[in-house]
Amino acid sequence: MLNESGKIISRRFMDRFLESGLLVIAVALGIGAASSGIALLANTISTSRELLESPAYKEIVVSTVGEADDMEEPVSLKAVQETAVLSSEDLDAADLLPAVSHAYVFESKRLDFINEESVARESAMRAQFEAEGNAPPADDSEAPPEDDFRPQQYSEEDLAQMAAESNMIISDLDEVNGYEVTPGFFEAWDIQTSAGSLFTTNDMNGDTDLVVIGSALAELFLEEGGDPDSLIGKKILTRQGLSTIIGIMENQEHSELFYSPYRSSAFGDFRRMVMNTQLRFTVDDTEKLDETAAQLQQWFDSQFGDGQIVISNPRSEAEQLISRNTGLAVLIMFLSLSGLFIASVNVSNILMSRAMRMKKHVGILMALGASRMSISKLFAWESAAITAAGALLGMVLSMPLGNYMQASLEISGGTWLFTLMGVLLSAALTLGFGLLPVRQYSKIDPAIAMRAA
Repeated sequence: MLNESGKIISRRFMDRFLESGLLVIAVALGIGAASSGIALLANTISTSRELLESPAYKEIVVSTVGEADDMEEPVSLKAVQETAVLSSEDLDAADLLPAVSHAYVFESKRLDFINEESVARESAMRAQFEAEGNAPPADDSEAPPEDDFRPQQYSEEDLAQMAAESNMIISDLDEVNGYEVTPGFFEAWDIQTSAGSLFTTNDMNGDTDLVVIGSALAELFLEEGGDPDSLIGKKILTRQGLSTIIGIMENQEHSELFYSPYRSSAFGDFRRMVMNTQLRFTVDDTEKLDETAAQLQQWFDSQFGDGQIVISNPRSEAEQLISRNTGLAVLIMFLSLSGLFIASVNVSNILMSRAMRMKKHVGILMALGASRMSISKLFAWESAAITAAGALLGMVLSMPLGNYMQASLEISGGTWLFTLMGVLLSAALTLGFGLLPVRQYSKIDPAIAMRAA
């Protein structure tokens, strides 16, 4: 009977090819839109949960205000200091707040590598400068008060001598981004090393430039087939000087970064010009974030004056964004499910109409011995075939549609499992509506059906 049912269904599809094709397209559009809406909501909830679990959203960020022209009113109208500069010493505020578990400095930094290409480029620029009859500027004319901020210059001979040393790394990279941090950063983010070690508080007071590098960055420094452990103790030649690798972090996100000890060696006006230090205070109990932020604001206002220090709570901002995205995702899912419901009802009505046109055919089958159950299965298989074809096409449509929906809410990542789950749920709903007329088919009287026109 299954083979016979297949032949009958195939014949019905071919006899009414346009109608059957439109049914499949209607089902595909409904399932594609509905599954995208379901996947969007599921991805939004999943991404939001993962986001709030990040240490970045369990901390309070403390920074100085911007320049005077960026403020709502001139600094001169405020009874505050104009020289507020944060440093690692201000992390001592954490000792007064029991809710704070970690405190650290987190500042952007960049290393500019010196290699054959950079040296050749600088030599060409100096030659062009001299050929134009211009004398190069004196090294000390614009030099900052600290030698640490004067970039290092190397000749081709210097570079060749450096490359000959076994513990020297001459990288082909132009630059790499990273951060200056205090040791509390590693504790707050639970960062471990696969080789070497992390730097300590004592290392921040030393003269040697130290770096801890990510696993991806370590791969760029290694020769093919090299052992990452061999990088420990080697020096990287950069425009900022020689940096010694003391550790390689375990595989993690953003493994192409590096971390070096935070040192605030600049002073006076130059320090205020180049330093934009941010302090971060980790609070494990997120329910106490707002309370702790208010306490920190009070403490820093007493130290620097009102309005000089800005306290921000990234988690509060993230929760507002998550609430907005979740609301939009629910609305989109509701609209997409409404479209699926309308499509499913129309498919059910069309299948019912198709069945009524087969009344005489059904009567003949029943007169030849077909049972009511087999007749019901025949129409059930037809509904299942339309749903399956629509689900496959709908899955193809849901991929780009789902990506567009996520991009509109600025949600990255997601998983195809949510899309598959949405397709299965939508297909089940469509199949349920498609099977509603089946019960009517089983009630057909063979004698009446055979007299049908």
